[in-house]
Amino acid sequence: MPILMSEALNKERRKSVNNVRLFFRAFLIIFFCTTFIALFSFGGGKAIETYFPKDNYFPEGTFVGSVPMSGLTIEEAEEKLEGEIEKWVNSTNYKFVYFDELVEVPATHVQFFVSESLQMLDAGSTMLYNSIPEAVITEAVESFSYEIPNDEVRVEAVQELVKSHAATLSTTSLYIDLNEYVAQQHETDQVAHTVISNIESTLLLEQWANNLNGIVIDARETFSLLQQMQGKGAVVVEGESLNVLATALYEAFLQTNFLIRERHIGKNLPPYAKLGFDAIVKPDFADLIVENINYYPYTLFLAYEAGQLTVTLEGIAFPYLFSAVTKNEREIESRNIVRFSNEKRSGYRQVINNGENGYFVEVYRQQRSIENSQLINEQRLFEDFYPPVHSIELWSLQDRPTENPPLGNEGTIGDEENASSITDGNGENGGSEVVDNGEAETSQLGQGPGDSEDDISDDDDQMFEEPTKGY
Repeated sequence: MPILMSEALNKERRKSVNNVRLFFRAFLIIFFCTTFIALFSFGGGKAIETYFPKDNYFPEGTFVGSVPMSGLTIEEAEEKLEGEIEKWVNSTNYKFVYFDELVEVPATHVQFFVSESLQMLDAGSTMLYNSIPEAVITEAVESFSYEIPNDEVRVEAVQELVKSHAATLSTTSLYIDLNEYVAQQHETDQVAHTVISNIESTLLLEQWANNLNGIVIDARETFSLLQQMQGKGAVVVEGESLNVLATALYEAFLQTNFLIRERHIGKNLPPYAKLGFDAIVKPDFADLIVENINYYPYTLFLAYEAGQLTVTLEGIAFPYLFSAVTKNEREIESRNIVRFSNEKRSGYRQVINNGENGYFVEVYRQQRSIENSQLINEQRLFEDFYPPVHSIELWSLQDRPTENPPLGNEGTIGDEENASSITDGNGENGGSEVVDNGEAETSQLGQGPGDSEDDISDDDDQMFEEPTKGY
């Protein structure tokens, strides 16, 4: 019995082993068949796509300009390109610049060739073909007020620049400087130069000149003397040295087309300045501000040596000559103010304050041709008025003329402070002039001879409210 049971168990074991073997065989057959079918399908599809590509189908990595075309048919690609071009045209224009002028050309003038671009598709990418008519560029050049002969403009080079920009459908604004495409290109040169001498006070001038030397006035940017000095860490001290610096810079800027945004003058003309070319600056109160209206930067160079302050401005040379001239200069005679005292003996006369004549002048900026100096344009910038300083004398009351009674409310006779008579230097009631052109555009700061520059009277408050404006 035990032998029979052992044989039965062995049969069962052999049967189980055979079943497991059959299962693994079937599993392996099914696995290899499935893998073969999957690989054959994938590889066959790739092979068909490689050797028998579908018509009007763009693979991965295909671009027309900057627009991806992957997975699109030709019809879909054309539709997508036309949509991108429409958006680009509505948001883009070309800016032609020449010195201080700008002419905009709409992107609608650019003609695109969508079908031709797709047909030229090769090696996964192609440019977006386009063109801009020569007449459009010629018309833009003629729109400038500056004289730019069309035969001196390299129109084909401008066309290529526009085409390269449009081919990428870039939304970044493109500024086209015509100075780079004219035959007689304007090079960097000295555009303004001025020298101030006859300087009595040289305090800090050399240090300030070093601080400001090499400052760049960027295109379309504003230059403030006080802000630049503070930005350079310069110690700003009110006085003649600061006014000399402002005068030198102002005279240099007058030789350009820069806008004079703010400028102030004193109540008397300093010895170092010419009439109409004076400028003063007071920290936190009066500044010298100009605007570079050109599309090019300009650099300031300053130097102080041997009692002279030199200012030079360098940049793209202007197509015209700019200069400042003065007109309608008038000298305004001072009056003689006589005060009487009953404490002085007959014949006593003392000059308390010497008189000084005043001045009026108009400042113009002229634009002339470089070739023949012919006047092209002239603009009035400022009216400068320096009031006269009246002379004051103290006389004995006994010498008071009876035929010329005192003027105004003088108080009691014999009051030295209140009793006075006003005459001109010739003994007539004159010696002053009225400015017919209205209030001067320049602000007047400071005092007359004998007064401290730091002392500002109450009468001047109204003059400080309106800073000088440019044209």
